[in-house]
This record gives sequence, C-alpha cells and structure tokens, in this order.
Amino acid sequence: MTLEQIARMIYEFLAGLGMAPKDTQVGLSTAIPISETGYKTANDPKTRLPRVLLQRQDSTDEGTPGIVVMEDGWTCFSGELPWRDNASGASCVPTGIYRCRLYDSPRFGRPLYMLLAVPDRDHILIHPANYFGDDAKGKLAELDGCIALGRSFGVGTGGQKMLMDSRATVGAFMAGLGGREFELVIS
Repeated sequence: MTLEQIARMIYEFLAGLGMAPKDTQVGLSTAIPISETGYKTANDPKTRLPRVLLQRQDSTDEGTPGIVVMEDGWTCFSGELPWRDNASGASCVPTGIYRCRLYDSPRFGRPLYMLLAVPDRDHILIHPANYFGDDAKGKLAELDGCIALGRSFGVGTGGQKMLMDSRATVGAFMAGLGGREFELVIS
C-alpha cells in the first residue's frame, strides 16, 4: 500500500465520522446495523462509541505492520503477528469491528485495552512490544496475538522491522481515550 493510498484511507475514515468538509464526504456509511454494534447510527454522538481505525499493510514473516488513526487525528503505527488463519498465539486477529474496554492485566500489572468477542480467541490486548514476527520462522516476537503500538518503525536485531517508542505510544493512546470504551475497526 502506498502512502497516497494510506492518506486516502485515512481521509475516507475521517469523512465517515463526519470530520471532513461536508461537500466532499465519502467513505464509511453512517448507518451501521444495530446487530453489529448495538447502536442506531455511527455518527450520533449520544449513542456511539469512539472509533479507532487500524489499517493493516501486507503481512510477512516479520509481522503485520499497520497505521492507527483516532477520531481526533492522532496517529501511530501498529505491529501484529502475521496472518496464520487466526491460530491462537500465532496469528493476528481477523479483520472486523471490535468493541474494546479496559482490562486490569495481571501480566502487565496495569489496565490495558482488550478486544472483546474476537472469534475463537481471548485476552487480545493492546500493549507495548517491539517485535511482532513469526517466531516459528526464526523471527523475533513479543506478542501472542495481541496488538502493539509505536511512534515509528525501525530496524532491529538481524535487520528485522520493529516498533519504536512502544511504551510511550501505548501511554499516549491510553491517555487519548481516557478510559472510555471504543470500537476498533481493523481492515
């Protein structure tokens, strides 16, 4: 995916949230089936959850990089395991819309956001990590199916792609949401 395509995708996401100029709105439908989210419309501020977009790039043995965009325009990068048919502990989660809420993580010793109702999976968190590759293929991984965030990508051990400043980025993400539940749109 080119930067131009990513920029267009971000514009369409923001337009769908009603945050683009009115005469050029395109993109996401404002009507979402009640069965999908429990809400009548996506743009009704009284009934809808905040939305966060995670747009994935191509998945390789080094992982699945992506870009995350919040409604206020704040962005960061993401890292997930490669797609391995939703295998627990070895794959990123399927694309879709997931409700997320704070979960008091015993492993991390603090509240983190957890994706709810992931098919055939549980305890999928958004947490700090640098490496997100396929360890069965000799790549470094600090994830078991969760989502890591970072300010940028860098090159780490063995030339592998990695997320930079992950702990600070997750902190900024958490602060931006202020403990509110939200919907994560993964595409």
